Parts: sequence; C-alpha cells; structure tokens
Amino acid sequence: MRLDLRPLALGTLLALACAPPNPGAAYPTAEPPLGDPRALGAGDVLGRVVDVDGLLRAFPFERWSASVASDRLFFVEAQDRVTLKALDLSDEAVTDPAAAPALAELTGPHRELDAVLHARGRSDAWLRFGAQSGRGGLARLDLTAGVITDHAADHSIHAADLSLDGERLVYLASTPAGRACVFLREASAQASARALLCDTPELTFDGASILLAADRPELYFVGHSEGDQGRAQILALDLSAKRLEAKPITDPKTRRRAPVLVGLLDRDTLLFIADDEGSQNLFTYARRGQGLRQITRLREDISSAVLLDAGVFVTFGSAAVGTTLALVDPRSGRILGQQRDPGRARLLGGHGRRAVWTVEAVQRPFAAHLATFTAAADGGAPTLADRRLLGPDERAQAHLVHCTDEVVKIPTFDQDPATGRTRELHARLLRPRAPVEDDDRRLAVIRAWDGGEPRYERLDHLLCAAGVIVLSPTLRGASSLGPGLRALGGRDLGGDEILDLFAAARWAAATLALTPRQLGLYGEGRGAYAVLRAMTYETDTPAAAQPGFGFGIALSGRYDLEGADPRPAWAHAPQLAARLQERSPLTHLERLAAPVLLVWGDRDPFAPTNGAAELTAAARARGLPVTELVLRGEGPAPASISARLTFMQAVLTFLEDRARAR
Repeated sequence: MRLDLRPLALGTLLALACAPPNPGAAYPTAEPPLGDPRALGAGDVLGRVVDVDGLLRAFPFERWSASVASDRLFFVEAQDRVTLKALDLSDEAVTDPAAAPALAELTGPHRELDAVLHARGRSDAWLRFGAQSGRGGLARLDLTAGVITDHAADHSIHAADLSLDGERLVYLASTPAGRACVFLREASAQASARALLCDTPELTFDGASILLAADRPELYFVGHSEGDQGRAQILALDLSAKRLEAKPITDPKTRRRAPVLVGLLDRDTLLFIADDEGSQNLFTYARRGQGLRQITRLREDISSAVLLDAGVFVTFGSAAVGTTLALVDPRSGRILGQQRDPGRARLLGGHGRRAVWTVEAVQRPFAAHLATFTAAADGGAPTLADRRLLGPDERAQAHLVHCTDEVVKIPTFDQDPATGRTRELHARLLRPRAPVEDDDRRLAVIRAWDGGEPRYERLDHLLCAAGVIVLSPTLRGASSLGPGLRALGGRDLGGDEILDLFAAARWAAATLALTPRQLGLYGEGRGAYAVLRAMTYETDTPAAAQPGFGFGIALSGRYDLEGADPRPAWAHAPQLAARLQERSPLTHLERLAAPVLLVWGDRDPFAPTNGAAELTAAARARGLPVTELVLRGEGPAPASISARLTFMQAVLTFLEDRARAR
C-alpha cells in the first residue's frame, strides 16, 4: 500500500528526553532470593476480585529495542525471572515472543534496559540501561555464553553509538570526578575504552545523542554553552586530528533544547531534530553550500525519526489525537506520504529500506510493525509494505484492558497572554468498564506529571479493574504539551504545575461528583515528588484552592530537592537552592493530613538516600499517616512479576482502606 497523502493534522506536541548531567555511582550487586508470587495473584478491592496475576502474565513483554541492520528485535520478558530475548526480523514465521530464545537473565540495574546495540555477525552486544533513574549504565553481553559484564560501572552513560561492523563503540558519560567525556572503545584493541575529550565549564557535554560517522573517523554529539540548557549545540569531533577538539557546527547563540542526531545524508550533510522555532522539526547542516537549514515546519513535535534509503521516516503527534507516521524527503522536507494512528507510535530503529515501529493506546496495549519501503516505478511516493510483527491476542487483551478512554480538556488557573483565554490542559479520562455502583465507595486517582498521552499503562488498568477512575492530565512543563506550556515549567519545579494538579482536582470533583475523600494522587519519580508537594502545599491563594486530596501514592520519589541528585539540569544553579529547599515536601511535612503510600526499591540509588526514607522517618516521628513499602532487590520501578504483584497488591489494599474510610 501507499502512505496516505492527506493534509497534515496540526495540534499539540510531543517532546524528546535528555539525560541529566550527573556523576556516576556504582550499583549494588547482591541479588535477593525470589519469593513465591502465586499467593498474591488476586486482590479483593471495592467488592470485586482483581486478577493481578492475569494482568501481568497475559503479555509480559516490554523494553523493546530494534537492531534492524542485524535483523534483531530485542525485548524483555518479565516473569518470575526477567529475561532478555530476541526475535529474528528476517523470519516471517516468528511472531511469538514467548518462543523467542533467551539471551540472558537480567538482574539488578540491567533490568532497567533502555536499548541494545548489536552489529550483524557479532557474538556480542552492548546494553544501555538505567536512563530512567538518571544514571545510565553500559554493559557488554556475550551472546554465546549469556554473560553480562558491566563496562565503566562508575560512570553515568548519557548516549552511545555502535558502528555497523561493531568494531567501534563511542559513548558520552559523566565520570566520578563530575566531568562529562567522550569515550571510544575499539574491538580490536586489548585496552578498555579511552577518553577522547572532556568538557569544560564553557562547553559542557550532557546531551542524550551521539552519532558515529560510518565512512570516516568522525563523530557528532551534543553540548551546551556555559552549561545553559537552553543553548544546546551540535559538536563535531575529528578522530584523525592530531589535536582533538570539539567544534560547534551550529550557532551557540541560538536558543534550542537538546537536539537529536538522526544520521548523515552524505559526507557533508548531517540530519537532526531540533526546536529552534519552538516545535521539534528536521534540520540539516552542510559544511559546504547551504549550512544550517530547517527542512520541515510542523506545528506538532517530531518525536522519533530514522534515516532510510527512501527518505526520513518520522512520527509526530499530539497527546490529544494520536500520532502521524510520515515519510519525508530529507533534502526538500516534502511529505511523501503519511498516515495517522490514534495511539502513541514511535520508531525503534531502521536501516536501508526497513524500519520497526510500535504503537500503543489506552485500549490497545502494544503492537510492533516492520515497515518496508520500495521506490515507485512512476517516480511517485514510495510504496509501503507494513507487516504486523506481534502483539497480544484477543484472550490476552481481555486480561490487559479494563478501561474506556476519553480525551478531555481541563481549564487551569491562568490565561494565555497571546489569546486572553484560560489555558487548558489535555487529559485522558479512564473509566472502569465495570464501574462501582455504590457512590460512597467510588474513588478517582489523578496521575501527577506527564499524563494525557494515548499510551498503555498496566497500573491504569489495574485501577480500572478495581473500579477506580483514572484522570491523566498533562501538566505544564511536561514533554507532550508543546513549546508553549512546556516552556512554562522551566526553572519552576514544584511551582505552577502543582496548581495544575489543583485545577484537575477541581474539575474531577465537579465533573465526576466526588468528594475530597474520594480523590487521590499517584506519581512516579518526578510525579511522586508532585504528589507530596501538592499534599503539603500552602492552599490559601485562589489558584491553589481545591477540594483537597483524600490520599496519595508515590513510587520512587525524590523529595529532599536541595540535596537530591539527579535533579533537573537547571537545579544545579546555586541561586535556586533556597527555592528548592522551600519547595521540598520535607520542609512542610506538618501540612500532610491525608494518608500516603510511599513505595521505593532498596536498590534505587536515589529514593532511599534522597527523600523517601527521610520522609517516612520524619512522618512517623510526627505521627503522620504514611505507609511505606520497600521492594527488596528492585530499582526505581518493580521489574519482576513477584515485585509487581507485591506493589499492586499493596495499592489495592491501600485503596480498599480509602474506600471504607468515612
């Protein structure tokens, strides 16, 4: 088939993440004994039995990573053991992930897998992990023996790239000394990786993108002028030069967030994504001729892109209406074809004529596709052969999906000066398919932080299975709202995005006819901080006035902001220390009145030492209603099914207690 040539749909924006610049730290290595999860297979909450075990085991596959050049689709199977597996993309008969060969068991921080780098014909692969927790790691996997060996374990890995032949690995990492350096590891050399170049206060290296040229000794990566996160620039490093020097190829005076490197069109032209004019668009830089050019002008962010022989395959979209997949001419920026998907689509990788893309939505847990482009004989748009690789079947869907989905808009507390209209937040309202009939036992949970996207979350469906309503708003400063509302969150952690949560609470109370006792907050990481910040906020001002929250659930939060690491990059500015201390929930813990469930893993390198344990101890000393759950052997999020069952059972028990409270 051909991609549809419909006009572009314009809307709000998706964004690209950047790893923060934090020094590395070693992870603990002791592995705890496994428990028996079968005893926690179901939970009785709100008058119904919830099949937690079925929800987790029906399709226990996640953390997908494609190496299209080597015909491998890597993924994790999370059962009682957490296992790395791979499917062969060249074999059309292989569509069952459960039958895929196991490559290695993942333990400890390796369970936080971000990507697998693999070259065709190589008996080893490189694992990137831990970016979500703020300190990425890098490990080598022996595919024959299934043995994983950590590499530079005391470093924090921000970005990595592997040559097509697997002979060269480059990565950008922070060292224990606090400096970020570019490292090169050559397979033919006996020595470990060597640092090529380190940053300076005038030019810091902390971007989440690095690209190794295929046909010459050169690489590209991202840095910032004088540590200013708003002045990201692309740097080139000539590996053959006698004196290695990072040379900016973009104007350091231009305001932009961290660009994402896509590929080289030729020896002279680099393709990348940047937001020079607000939205994430495609740019090219040519040493000779036209220099820097913006080749697309979309009003929705390009969220992922791969360079193929037929053009640039991109995804762009909005939190409200879904994602567009499009093929773009990399020279002119012309859209060669496109199609809209109502879910959240993203590209995992591509090479030659093929690309792997996935899509998920609230009511569609997951699907992976292999797209193959063929040049049209008539010179028109290339044809696309799209093969669905895998996804849950109807039986699995019955275990996985318990919510209905509705896109809503929530008026917040301020006005847009450009239009004079009250600002609105996009949100998703997830209602249980089988709602609770007793009005007094109805509960609603508001997700704190980057909600609103059409993506699948198991916890949402656990809550819906228990009869709990889920409201998932996208707060200002979040990554999927576009440059306008996204920029409003800059240097304002714990500020106006908390007022957005209050606006969501007011909307939920009025629209869903709920009392404060029935409204709760849930968040992970930064969202967990938002939960405790909202529940200890001074609410005397009109913008903060809200009906109150009856409970909170926080997973892997960092609450002592002044001492926390990692923090948002801007938080390292010394002049902001007083503001961070003032906005820490620990500073105003006496305001906490509603029950809170605090959850963290004892192998999470941040939560125990930067807030969660301290907050729990301080709350207990004051007799405050805080319940803790420490997941033994887990990092920032539970990975094994036994840990997830424990976590979900604790959530259900906590909610049952809230429903019975009067």
